[in-house]
Amino acid sequence: MLYKEITPHIRTLTTDAFPTYVIQKLLAHGPRVYFGILIANLMGHVLDLSLHLYGCRVIQKAFEISGIDQQIEMAKELESNLFKCIFDQHANHAIQKCIECVQPQYIQFIYRRLCGRAKMLSTHPYGCHVVQKMLEFCKVYHGDSRLCKGAVGRPIWKLHCAVHCGAWRTSSSTNYYVEIC
Repeated sequence: MLYKEITPHIRTLTTDAFPTYVIQKLLAHGPRVYFGILIANLMGHVLDLSLHLYGCRVIQKAFEISGIDQQIEMAKELESNLFKCIFDQHANHAIQKCIECVQPQYIQFIYRRLCGRAKMLSTHPYGCHVVQKMLEFCKVYHGDSRLCKGAVGRPIWKLHCAVHCGAWRTSSSTNYYVEIC
């Protein structure tokens, strides 16, 4: 009964300080039969919710619990505004969760659009976290020569680290990245 009351209002509830926690708990612990219904009601609003202080938390939870079809649909809603999301204090978390949860073959648009922009992203206060997430979760995609095997044998995003590490050390945003480098 609770789901039937909440479902029509999910978009407005996700942007309010207190109901957003209820929505996250319902997504995390509620009956699986309702997950798809709740998430379907977020579709078409993923970008707006990702840019919102409270909405981005619900979108992150949705990426965690969704099936692959819904994950792909949510990721595609963010595609045309990828850099807007990366440079936003809230939406960058949605991009990070997308990288973490969605299989790499379905989000190649992220890797392709960011390739060649490692220095710019790594020196940005929010972009650096997206780079870190890519280093952590990126898998080699055989159709793209810009992805490669790392020195420790695990697949990583090719960032031309040797060329840029010196410049990156001067930026506080790249502290964690330089440690990986």
